[in-house]
Amino acid sequence: MAGTWGIDNWRAEQIYMSFFPVNLQAIRSVLAGEKIKFHVTPKLRQEGSFLHLIKPQIAIIILTLGGIIFSFIKLFMGWSSEMGGVIMNSYWGLLNVALLMGIVRAASMEA
Repeated sequence: MAGTWGIDNWRAEQIYMSFFPVNLQAIRSVLAGEKIKFHVTPKLRQEGSFLHLIKPQIAIIILTLGGIIFSFIKLFMGWSSEMGGVIMNSYWGLLNVALLMGIVRAASMEA
């Protein structure tokens, strides 16, 4: 960790978080003993919206935001008294949402 002080690694974190479905699929393939498939990507620029390709990421964003809202409702209704836990989990949830927004923006960009 000390060797990366001062080096911006935001983009690397975005890529890691955004491709979690691919990572999970690779782990499943290895554990099942399947041959790992690699689909060649087109080299020409494509136009349009590709939000259908990132449904898992969009689902995680929606579930995370819903969980944050629910935790604050629980806190303000008196069903929970863990203010520190709600704030810390909200911070990490919002960080993950911010990281995942990179792939959402990339999939929704028009050329």
